[in-house]
Amino acid sequence: MLRLYATAFAPIIGGLLLAVVVWLIARRSGASQGGATGGRLVPVLAGGIPLVLVITLRLWRYSPVLFDARLPRAAFEWQPSVRFILPLILGALGLVLLGLSRTGPRRRGVAVVARRTPWEFLPRGLTVTFAVLVAFAVALALAAGVASDPDPQGRYQQYTVDVGTAGMTLGNFYGWYYSIPAMIVLAVLLVFVLAHAVLVARPALAAGYQQKADVASRRRLLRNALLLVSGAVLLHLWSVLENLADVASSSGMVSPTERSVFLFGPPFAALEPALSVAALCAYGLGVAAWAGVVLSAIPPRRLGKAPRSAEDRRPAATDTDPT
Repeated sequence: MLRLYATAFAPIIGGLLLAVVVWLIARRSGASQGGATGGRLVPVLAGGIPLVLVITLRLWRYSPVLFDARLPRAAFEWQPSVRFILPLILGALGLVLLGLSRTGPRRRGVAVVARRTPWEFLPRGLTVTFAVLVAFAVALALAAGVASDPDPQGRYQQYTVDVGTAGMTLGNFYGWYYSIPAMIVLAVLLVFVLAHAVLVARPALAAGYQQKADVASRRRLLRNALLLVSGAVLLHLWSVLENLADVASSSGMVSPTERSVFLFGPPFAALEPALSVAALCAYGLGVAAWAGVVLSAIPPRRLGKAPRSAEDRRPAATDTDPT
């Protein structure tokens, strides 16, 4: 029973603690920058709503055992068809909410004219991490889809283990029936994040002393966007890896003679412990990513305010145009 509680709650608690630790380190180093008061609610909603829903989804799955809940079986039948795409949908909706944030303070009448690309504001590490996660998700979808078999209705959501005269068929496998819709939603998520990055980078930068705050605000917006989509892909991978671990842990038995018993299972049965651990890590990191978006709304502690010189207060004299 203790192991069941650890499996259910450890990735949630671990992910939240990791997010707090990273936030405290960033706050101490001065890298954490809260937005304007009007914009603090947006990251809380963008990251908080998906976070609460995905934690509820996990606890819902374990509720019959953890809370002795007498729920009808039909209440759980929606999970196989939704759990693979739900994190991706929540990430896309979070991006839409995040797009309501303002890019930062602006000075009326003055703007810096310079070529800007999203790459100038995107954090390199998070961008590479997101690309690796997407590639891994696509590779898993292809591998599982090729290994899947059709059920009597022609849906590729079964996995068959054939050992000659014996065998077993496992349903709700992450085959083409589930992976193709998930990849479509993932493609939509990629379009959303690219559009968000372009919309954040495109407006003209503020001039003078406001330019630094404007650049920091845009970087914070794109950092939160990458945290949202990376968390969505991580939680999608949690569902996929957990599904593969369940299949790997399955086994069948056949008795060729009265005194012999032959146990068999999937060819990747030896990977079951690694798949289970990877699923827990993916869930915990996904929770940490979305919790990090929520924590980014907390303004940094201000120890003092450096006086601005007259030169800083003067609008930029070059490379500007009136708007």
